[in-house]
Amino acid sequence: TEVPERRARVQSLAKTLYPQFTEATDAALEFNDKYEALTGPALQTALDPDLRRLGKALAQRFNLEDQLIGAMTE
Repeated sequence: TEVPERRARVQSLAKTLYPQFTEATDAALEFNDKYEALTGPALQTALDPDLRRLGKALAQRFNLEDQLIGAMTE
């Protein structure tokens, strides 16, 4: 009975965390799309704040992944 209960907890947590995973993924994709085409002075002025935002989004995603992995290994 332990495995089905753990599976149910993990699935419930995954459903709760999924929207936040999506936000972090969207932030990374937006960064990629923006800087794929950006050059010159616009690149220099926008890069620092955009890298900070991306870093925060990735840190949040890593935290979410840690939560999910923790639930799977309990």
